[in-house]
Amino acid sequence: MTVYIDAHTHLDMMVGDWETAVSQHTTHRIFALSVSIDVAGYEHAQQLAADHPFMVPLFGIHPWEAEKISADFSQLDPFIAETPILGEIGLDFHFFKEKQAQERQRQLFSYFLDAAERQQKLVNLHTLAAEKEVLRGLEARDLPGAIVHWYAGPTALIERYLAAGAYFSIGVGVLFDRHIADIVTAVPADRLLSETDNPDAYNLFRKKPGYPALLLDVVSRIGELRGWSEAETTSRIAANFTRLLAAAPEALSRWQGFQLNRAA
Repeated sequence: MTVYIDAHTHLDMMVGDWETAVSQHTTHRIFALSVSIDVAGYEHAQQLAADHPFMVPLFGIHPWEAEKISADFSQLDPFIAETPILGEIGLDFHFFKEKQAQERQRQLFSYFLDAAERQQKLVNLHTLAAEKEVLRGLEARDLPGAIVHWYAGPTALIERYLAAGAYFSIGVGVLFDRHIADIVTAVPADRLLSETDNPDAYNLFRKKPGYPALLLDVVSRIGELRGWSEAETTSRIAANFTRLLAAAPEALSRWQGFQLNRAA
């Protein structure tokens, strides 16, 4: 039975029509890593996940939120300790060009990466216009792996990201952006994942929120670009996801349970 994987979405933000989101996850058998941008979003995602086994809530502080966080980052430690994967974390130098804002992002990102190294946790990364600096952060640490979400940087950096243990999650940008399509063919088959970055990513292209079923279009386009059938595409992505989650036992257990329930 075909199962789809959304390796980067914001289910806590699907407040406009949550029932439609649930229906699409159930109907299309979509399993999701639901990243958070702040503490409130993470706690909301935890509440949703208690009743919906198709999602794993992840804790992170988005770089856009960095300046809103107290300088005492230790307040985040309980959430860092309990989350199976850290995300969404990273840097964004596209929307934030002021030195002060970028420095605060760096401090917070380093705090998360140091914690990920100590606790040997996977990270789910935002890299916009800061791809080289995020990469240096990964290379400076011994992490079990990373999901690089919506990578739009130079293809020349991909090999170094791979060496640092990165997998690349491809989202709705592949439906509209030639460079993202090039990323799909540049990344090795065993490091590709799929995502939606719902609900906001689709809005950038079509001025309306995205829903989980968009993932099917993303996966179809990935397969088209790689010359794979739908069955081969979903099978490869599932295998990659399972391999990566070996470093996140709690998330892996939930993923395996979801597959068993879908097959029943």
